[in-house]
Amino acid sequence: MASNGLVFRAGRGPSFILVGLVVIVIILFYSYWGVSSKNNKLLRDVSVLQDRLRVLAARKLTSDKKGSALATQLTQMQDEKEKIEGVVKSKETEIGDTRSQLQKKESELLELHKQEVWLIQSLMHKFGNLYNVS
Repeated sequence: MASNGLVFRAGRGPSFILVGLVVIVIILFYSYWGVSSKNNKLLRDVSVLQDRLRVLAARKLTSDKKGSALATQLTQMQDEKEKIEGVVKSKETEIGDTRSQLQKKESELLELHKQEVWLIQSLMHKFGNLYNVS
C-alpha cells in the first residue's frame, strides 16, 4: 500500500483537524450572529428613519400648501389694497374739488354780502337825504 504521508489509525480521525473545524464553525457562527443582530438593528433604524421621512414629507406638503394659500391670499390683499388706494385718491381729488368750489362759493357769498351792505348803506343814505329834503 502506498501512503501519501498521512498515517491514520483505523476508526479514529485526526483530532487537531476536528478541533480546528469545530473552532472555525464556532467562529463563523459567532460572526454570523453578530452580523445578523447588527443587520436587525440597522433594519429597525431604517424603518424608524423611513417613518420620520414620511412624517416630514407630510409636514412639508402641508406647509407648502399653507404657503401657497398664504401667497394667494397676500396677492388678493395687495390687489384689494391697490383698489382701495385708488378709491381713496379719487375721493381725495373729489374732496379737493369740492373744497375749491366751496371756497369759490364763500368768496361769492362774501362779495354778495359786501354788495348788500353797500346797497343798504346807499339806500339809507338816500332815504336820509329824502327825509331831510322833505
